[in-house]
Amino acid sequence: MRSSLCAGLLLLRVVLAAALGAGASSQSTPGWALNERRRHTFRGRRAAPVRAAAAVGTAFGPATALRKRAAICVSGQLRTLGATAERIRSHLLNVVDDYDMFVYVSTRETAHEPTAGEVSVCDAFRRGRPNTVVCEVVKETELAVADFFTDVMVATYAYANNARLIQGFIQQLHGQAESNRMRREHSLKTGTQYDYIVRLRPDNWFFDAVPSLPPITDANRRTMYVSDPHYKCCGNEDIFNVGPTEVMDGVMDRLYDLKSFSHELSTNKERIEFLERETDGWTAEKFVWLYARRHNLTLQVLPGLHVHVKRWDEGSGRANSGSAP
Repeated sequence: MRSSLCAGLLLLRVVLAAALGAGASSQSTPGWALNERRRHTFRGRRAAPVRAAAAVGTAFGPATALRKRAAICVSGQLRTLGATAERIRSHLLNVVDDYDMFVYVSTRETAHEPTAGEVSVCDAFRRGRPNTVVCEVVKETELAVADFFTDVMVATYAYANNARLIQGFIQQLHGQAESNRMRREHSLKTGTQYDYIVRLRPDNWFFDAVPSLPPITDANRRTMYVSDPHYKCCGNEDIFNVGPTEVMDGVMDRLYDLKSFSHELSTNKERIEFLERETDGWTAEKFVWLYARRHNLTLQVLPGLHVHVKRWDEGSGRANSGSAP
């Protein structure tokens, strides 16, 4: 009788242990997003030759003391951050299990911009967890167009007659390269390595929590994921980007690729004719595609990645109103 009772108790303990183990496993399952059970279908017109990812994955892979899942590189104007910060925290930062953040801000020190050295502006990105946030706020200086463009490249740019927009494009790429430089310096200093790099704009407006990424495999090791254009007709290639570090390292530094591409273009009849066929000229978004083609990268829409930008209204001196950009 006693042996039967002991056997019964042992069986009960095994059953309870299995049940508790299954519950703990389901709660600790790693992933890019907390709502990975939600599925979104690809809708809307594609803005570039990109294709939808075949499936949403379940994990970034395990993090260790010196390996983190994501380096989030931030650059751009902070004028609309008051409107976008909460969605960035809730829809991105709160669903990435392990990350460090590198924020580069170049400021003209206008009424709606911080002063150089005012790193407290990066506090909006902190979420109360022990993630590193490295911040630099520097005075913006004009960059020489001739250092990056040939005459042919300028002539075929969509906004060739607008010096302010040309300068803005170069400043945008320079900011991305600087935030990536901050990431590299941090990696050298601490030994931390990252599986993924996320390119984030302070004016990114997230409609939904960022979905899970497919695990890195040989098939997608040269892939960069972009936003589903459902909420935006075009330009999704240059709004929000994420991919393996070995891909994104070059993408973030493409300002310097622009220079070599520009000089190559000036002596390449085929590429000149290609840009001339683009009747509205090439743009920042098209340069992402040109870079990908040159370096044999695949651009894929990540289903459920719904990101737009919150525009700044110069007239009113504030972010535009409404629930959608």
